[in-house]
Amino acid sequence: MTTSDDHATAPTFMTMRTFELDPMDISSEHADAKALAARMAGARADGEHFAAYAASPALQSLRGENPDPRFAVGRGAGLTIVHDREPRAEPSAPSPEGLVGQFSATWALDEHGRWADASQVLRQPHVGIQVAYGMVADRAWRATIAAWYRDIHAPDLLEVDGVIGCVRFVSSDQSEPRAGEHLVVFLLGEDPATVMARVRARVPAWRDAGRTPSPGRSSRAVFNGPFLRVSER
Repeated sequence: MTTSDDHATAPTFMTMRTFELDPMDISSEHADAKALAARMAGARADGEHFAAYAASPALQSLRGENPDPRFAVGRGAGLTIVHDREPRAEPSAPSPEGLVGQFSATWALDEHGRWADASQVLRQPHVGIQVAYGMVADRAWRATIAAWYRDIHAPDLLEVDGVIGCVRFVSSDQSEPRAGEHLVVFLLGEDPATVMARVRARVPAWRDAGRTPSPGRSSRAVFNGPFLRVSER
């Protein structure tokens, strides 16, 4: 696979938010329609293309270590992703409560590991997503981690059946410490729990081959976890 950053995607900007869902509303993987309708109405201020996701208690149990309160059980049960070609001003409405951040896409890959347009990847039909949100505090490691994700880690995951694309983002706010944030959205074409079980089964071989964890263990996980897509416009 080509590894040059000359294949950067067309401009794509994303706003991500978390919100609460009652566990009873998502116990069967279907989020409460009224709660989602309110989130969709509020998200119009964020951008053009909207998708909502929910994590049942079963999916939440698959999360990695989670130090970020925005993804706490309950609050992190719901997730909205809004993306557009133009950046949005720092949101004043809806409330910044639950705001994970505003991000800019750096590259995207389709299910075959080929360079793709981030907006098109995010809009393709999919069943769910895996969110990998990390922080590289040491500036000296950031380029190395970006290259590892692009050339090794993302292609490895795209070889797993059911992973059908990914988009890497960095924070639109490039002041410190947010300049060290990176967020990758992996699109899943099958039940998220099933796909992530396949991913976990591959980890020992990747570790033995020196392909994981990240170089220098310099990328600290902020959040890792799967969601089921429940609505889109």
